[in-house]
Amino acid sequence: MEAIRYASVRDPEQQANVALLSPEAFAANAPQVTETWRLFPRSDAVQAWRDFPDALRLEFFRADFAKDPRIAP
Repeated sequence: MEAIRYASVRDPEQQANVALLSPEAFAANAPQVTETWRLFPRSDAVQAWRDFPDALRLEFFRADFAKDPRIAP
């Protein structure tokens, strides 16, 4: 087995995530694209900003992870 497909606990629609367990599952042995990210943690959320190649702003709220048993209330 080289990969596991599972439902995301953070996605309200529970779309699929994939965990790769073997380097053979990757098509190349080096990254094809590099990206620059900045993370801004807060007590209730984390903002993730990608500066390169294209600007992208994401925000993940603590409440989004409420169904994840690894996060204590």
